[in-house]
Amino acid sequence: MTDKQADSIGRVAELTLHLLRKLFDGKSDLNVGVRLWDGTRWPDDQIRPATLVLNHPGALRTMFLPGTEVGRSGLPLTRADWYSSQS
Repeated sequence: MTDKQADSIGRVAELTLHLLRKLFDGKSDLNVGVRLWDGTRWPDDQIRPATLVLNHPGALRTMFLPGTEVGRSGLPLTRADWYSSQS
């Protein structure tokens, strides 16, 4: 991976965390956590009953695209994009 690609993925991670904070309005008492593709956990490192795992930088974006579950890409969301697990 080039430095440029790593910087881009880092910016996507920051944007993803920003969006999660906005979506959940800073609530830290959630029973659900999120784990990013790089291992980063949100909202913190606390183990929760369930975890949404985003397997690649575009997974959250794909989940929120307008339209059907297929989204703009024409490809359905798959377990390869994201999955939920019990922590």
